[in-house]
Amino acid sequence: MVACISCTIPHIKDYKCAGTVNGFEIALKSLANNHRNITYKIRDTVGTKDVGFAYDIDINLTDSVNSFLYNIRCEGSPGGKLAVGLIGAFDLNHKKGGYGLKANGIEEVLRVFDTNILTPLSSEQHLKLQAL
Repeated sequence: MVACISCTIPHIKDYKCAGTVNGFEIALKSLANNHRNITYKIRDTVGTKDVGFAYDIDINLTDSVNSFLYNIRCEGSPGGKLAVGLIGAFDLNHKKGGYGLKANGIEEVLRVFDTNILTPLSSEQHLKLQAL
């Protein structure tokens, strides 16, 4: 049996909003199209139409000096509720961050996520993820 990372590691932070997994992916794609320093890749998709889908997604944020990687799980339900869990957050250049709130430098890596991913998702894509 193979276990997914997002199933075995507690989330660093959880968010919720109204919407669907497909809608989240469309918003993320639009964000990446508008910001050349953001790319994403869907690593895995699980679920069914009846119980809802979940995507495991890697989001990369790079500039001339820094490179960040964020692992998230986006889960939908038939009722139109969307749950997004931040599983891993890494500053690849400075070897900071990790899979937990106690990871070295995680606070700064989370600030970068909030500023460069969550804020534009809200202001540009009108996808307001509320921290739980």
